[in-house]
Amino acid sequence: MKSEYDLQTEDERMLSRGRLLVITKLASSALIILAVLAVLIYIFTEPGGEVYISSNVEGARIYMDSYPTEFVTNSTIAEIPGGVHLFSVGLEGYRTIGDYVQRVKVNPGRSDTINFVLEKIEAHNEPHSD
Repeated sequence: MKSEYDLQTEDERMLSRGRLLVITKLASSALIILAVLAVLIYIFTEPGGEVYISSNVEGARIYMDSYPTEFVTNSTIAEIPGGVHLFSVGLEGYRTIGDYVQRVKVNPGRSDTINFVLEKIEAHNEPHSD
């Protein structure tokens, strides 16, 4: 038969094991949370890449991924997220010669250059019939 001392000691050991299990689970959860935070910090603080976009006619609106930017040629767009992006330019009275859209793989911390050639559109005046 177990004495009261033996029972108390066994209860204390079970309680100690339970506490140790809770502490271990909390530590594991904390490590997972820290790892996720580290990844998020890396993703959101990693510097973007940059692209210098030029054309033979300055002042053409620069489009990135089909959306107009605040930039015109000849300009550098900085802090572009890494990945593939599509660039084009547009200027009233001009058309693009060659590749209308240029695809660029932007790498963080790197710089790329693309050039567009624009040609003036000739206005065709048709004779009026009287």
